[in-house]
Amino acid sequence: MAIERIEEKCKIYSTLLSEYNGDWNQTFYTVFLGSFEMPSNTLVFEEIAKKLPYRIIQKNHESIKSIEGLVFGVAGLLMTISKTHITMIYKKSGSI
Repeated sequence: MAIERIEEKCKIYSTLLSEYNGDWNQTFYTVFLGSFEMPSNTLVFEEIAKKLPYRIIQKNHESIKSIEGLVFGVAGLLMTISKTHITMIYKKSGSI
């Protein structure tokens, strides 16, 4: 039974790795975020990882406020910020 669960996880990780064109950092980041909180939130956190790629987190690693803003914005928790402002942040970070 344990071996089947490990094999199932390996298939999931392999699929993600293929989806991200062999990018181990993005794959780990997605799996890591997916492991937060309760299992019922796994898909939500994985969706955040897909909408906010690891390379953007890397480019903004020196500014925790930028990272917080990006994560909260992608998660839909910043209702007062317009999409234009978020696009400007992406452009400023060189992600677009």
